[in-house]
Amino acid sequence: MSNWWRGFRASAGGWVEPTRYSAAIARGTPCKPRANPVASEFARIRVNRYRVALFAVTGAACGLAAVLLTSRLGSTRPSIAQGWELEIISMVILGGVSVWGGKGSILGVVLAALVFGLVTFGLGLMNIPGIVMSIFTGALLILVVALPALMQRR
Repeated sequence: MSNWWRGFRASAGGWVEPTRYSAAIARGTPCKPRANPVASEFARIRVNRYRVALFAVTGAACGLAAVLLTSRLGSTRPSIAQGWELEIISMVILGGVSVWGGKGSILGVVLAALVFGLVTFGLGLMNIPGIVMSIFTGALLILVVALPALMQRR
């Protein structure tokens, strides 16, 4: 087995396994995405416990991402991810997560992140300036948010 294949398997495993586990956890919880918190309380589902657990898991995932980014770059600074908000929101909405909540899947977000990464990488290979990539990202975000709203209106 060649070295590039081992590297690809290790890299893909870093994406595939957490996605599988997150999707399995999301399917197995009694709180469904479209659930009403008040109705869930009446159904004896401890909504606050799920909220605290969700914030704890999100914090742990952010910490892991920070450690991985720092280990990749070899150094860190407080503003290292400044300006990534637009790209992340665009990836999530492009992945099918509704702005108003209640819709979306983990697999869709992962696929959108892969597609978005490939498009960004391709634009970088074509020597497109960073500001043009930001304009492209913003235009894509506006398109993805406005298109379903316009389709619903008709």
